Amino acid sequence: MLPYILPFICGVLTKLSDRIVDEQICSRKYGMVTSTLCGIVAALIIKYIPSVTELVIGVIVGVIISKKIDNVIHFLTLLVFAIAIYLFSVTTLLGISFGVLIFFTLSTVADEVLVDIAKQDKNKLSFILKQRLLLDIAAFLYSYYTGLWSIFISILLFDIGYRLVNFL
Repeated sequence: MLPYILPFICGVLTKLSDRIVDEQICSRKYGMVTSTLCGIVAALIIKYIPSVTELVIGVIVGVIISKKIDNVIHFLTLLVFAIAIYLFSVTTLLGISFGVLIFFTLSTVADEVLVDIAKQDKNKLSFILKQRLLLDIAAFLYSYYTGLWSIFISILLFDIGYRLVNFL
């Protein structure tokens, strides 16, 4: 059960890094710390919850495709993640299902596109679109289909951590 704290921590670190970049809530040096820790935690998630490998990498690839990695703090997260994956759990990558990886990548890209559309259009539907629910729905459907509930639980815990930072 202890590994499931990692997606929650990753959600907190991801949102803190985003807020440091987007809202300048504190010094960029703290953003470097949060992004470094985020990269390490994301790699540890794959090490200790290997069933979520395609989800984690799919999200990373999805945000890259969506051009959301647009700051040195975000690039640092990716660099640290790549190094940490190599050090901690490179063998986990050997068993990746590319179909599942594409499924989660496309879900992430769709979420990001819908959020961008919602930011331009201020109506009742835009609030729902900004919640990034497609990835959660995809994780639920995949977990239901496969019985791998660690995937859905992990994305929920990540989301809880991510959303809690909004209250800081």
